[in-house]
Amino acid sequence: MLQINVDKIPDEGLTINHSLEASEIDLLDKNFKATTPLRIKGVVMKAAAALEVQLEVKATYEFICGRCLDPVQQERTDPLKFYVEIDPTVEFVNLGEDIRQELLVGLAWIDVCKIDDKGICPICGIDGSKIEPKVKKGIRIVSQDDSSDYGIRI
Repeated sequence: MLQINVDKIPDEGLTINHSLEASEIDLLDKNFKATTPLRIKGVVMKAAAALEVQLEVKATYEFICGRCLDPVQQERTDPLKFYVEIDPTVEFVNLGEDIRQELLVGLAWIDVCKIDDKGICPICGIDGSKIEPKVKKGIRIVSQDDSSDYGIRI
């Protein structure tokens, strides 16, 4: 848990250097999970009725490629910037859920293992990334680079 005592934030900001387990902010989904602790560095600044949070989060994530269905591990460093509204009566703020939400929004588009992954053919089920385009017995296996339609031509 990453709790900040609002009253202890100095005028120049509070420097953060913290490590969070993925289970602490529920990043253990079967389709997408952090496999290493999240290393968090940054600054929390006090504004009028909010905290300005600028962080850098580094971790290794595991997910299933949306094209070839292979498991993928990828290390990333994500810059996060968000604001947390605070009530004058609030003494502590937990940044864990805000960090989780920012990471999920930023990581939602990452679903392929590599940009040029050809994926699985919707006709025959062959993984296009693992074969070379070739002709054999009148059947031509066409890669995405060879044609706009992907699959087998007879």
